[in-house]
Amino acid sequence: MRFNSLLQEYRMTDLIKALRERREELRNELQEHPLFQEYELVCRLLERREASVSTPSPLRPKAAQRKPAPQRKPAPQQQPVDRPAPFTRTDKGMNAVIEASADFLRRKGARADSAEIQKELVRSGVLEDGPRDRSRITSYLGRAKAVFDNVRGEGYGLREWRTPSA
Repeated sequence: MRFNSLLQEYRMTDLIKALRERREELRNELQEHPLFQEYELVCRLLERREASVSTPSPLRPKAAQRKPAPQRKPAPQQQPVDRPAPFTRTDKGMNAVIEASADFLRRKGARADSAEIQKELVRSGVLEDGPRDRSRITSYLGRAKAVFDNVRGEGYGLREWRTPSA
């Protein structure tokens, strides 16, 4: 009797090991697919949001249970604009950081590094003084290439300050 239970436990361990290996293989294959990448991103964002409101995170539904996502049409091409649109999200979101940073640089009239911009955004109430604020600022300003340029060692400046080459 004891031998049979040991044998069954050994088989179960092998089965679990084989299932874990297969799961890893499937995950590695799926990582290449854009829909799976989007699914993973959505799951991570939901987990963060649920954790921030102290709601226990439910178990992720199995991918096989979900309906396939509808085919998306590519976004229409947009024409570049000279100036960013006024921020429409929250007063502490990406557009607020971009607008407040540009206003600060215009008032200062010179380039500023991310630490100086962060101090100003904290002082003006756009951001709280958090550990990830500097990386958020550099990320946002780096994405707003139509508004800012960054010169290593000199800091961020406004593209509108550049004089066109003749």
